[in-house]
Amino acid sequence: MIASIQGYQIERVAVVDDDPDGRATHKLAIEDMDSTPILENGPLAALDLYVPNIKSRVHAALCDYHLKKRGNYATYDGDELAAALYRASVPTVLCTRYSDWEVTQMRCHRRFIPQVLSYNDAADPANLLHAFEMCVREFKDDFAVTRRPWRTLVRFEEFDDDGDYCYVVVPGWDAQKRIRVQNSDCPPHIIQQAKNGQLRCHAKVNLGAESDEDLYFTEWEA
Repeated sequence: MIASIQGYQIERVAVVDDDPDGRATHKLAIEDMDSTPILENGPLAALDLYVPNIKSRVHAALCDYHLKKRGNYATYDGDELAAALYRASVPTVLCTRYSDWEVTQMRCHRRFIPQVLSYNDAADPANLLHAFEMCVREFKDDFAVTRRPWRTLVRFEEFDDDGDYCYVVVPGWDAQKRIRVQNSDCPPHIIQQAKNGQLRCHAKVNLGAESDEDLYFTEWEA
């Protein structure tokens, strides 16, 4: 029986991974989900061309995070692709064993990546279906508590010496926890105002997130 979520059938699932062994592993999980894996062997076209192309061929996608390590497979990583597919209403799961710095790098895309799975978790068809279901529900503005955005206060705490990132605190989430955010993820005028001493602003944040790894920031306001 073809996997179905709220009437949305997931018959064909793209597998996007620059590692052939990784594609083969993900293929098994998707077959166990009673869906047909479509292995994307690469090289992938530019993002603005590839997204509509894949949308026309599949019903969902499973992307590895690292897509630029092997040859010329892609010019972008999986977080950027997953977010673009989500915005195109293609249910997408991102799979990785990411480091602390990678959490910071992908934070700007997390609003459009409902769930990031480890490789072990992605091997379980039930986890894949749940992640796809989160996407389908969000397309209908039905957010899980951990994912719904709320307008809230954000306070700047510190900037690194090289000007690449800053630390912020979201009192409405955890008044003590400092969150690292890339400066490039914030509007330039807000970064400049913060450096000039205006340390408070507002943004939409998923205040129900259970971990800082899952926090996202959008719609910054001075």
